[in-house]
Amino acid sequence: MFLIIHVGNSRKNFCILILAAETNLVPIFTDHNILIMSEPSVSNFQADARILIDLPLREVWNYLFSRQGLEIWLGTWNLDKWETGITFETDQGLHGEVRVFSSYSHIRLTWKNREWENVSIFQMRTLDLHRRTEIRIHHEGLESLVQKEAMEKHWQQILEKLKASILYN
Repeated sequence: MFLIIHVGNSRKNFCILILAAETNLVPIFTDHNILIMSEPSVSNFQADARILIDLPLREVWNYLFSRQGLEIWLGTWNLDKWETGITFETDQGLHGEVRVFSSYSHIRLTWKNREWENVSIFQMRTLDLHRRTEIRIHHEGLESLVQKEAMEKHWQQILEKLKASILYN
């Protein structure tokens, strides 16, 4: 069950607390002053990874979304244009929906691996650090510590492979 509320002033905060207490819903704030009330998730594990690359952000971003870059971090698929709302399925059995796509900034998508029962949320963000770029990956909604540890290892290996591929191609 979800309930979406627009939060515009502090008087509504009191109502949100009462609603959360009486319904057992968890408040989740978004970037646009919107509150989503959702049932507590049992999939509360998350994996994070990051890497620093000695190249400008635009060069790194363009590589990430080139066919060669996509094959490293996402898999093989046919998509020419990235935008919010598109669904995808890779040849490797991964499928999901792009929830947010902001060029030269970040992408957020649902992530369903064919071996998993759960659907998770994947986010990749690039940060401009004066002719260097940091890539940050955040993967949430993982169902167990085993899945979390596996994805942390996976994403760190993927980032290392991306870095090597970007620098030496």
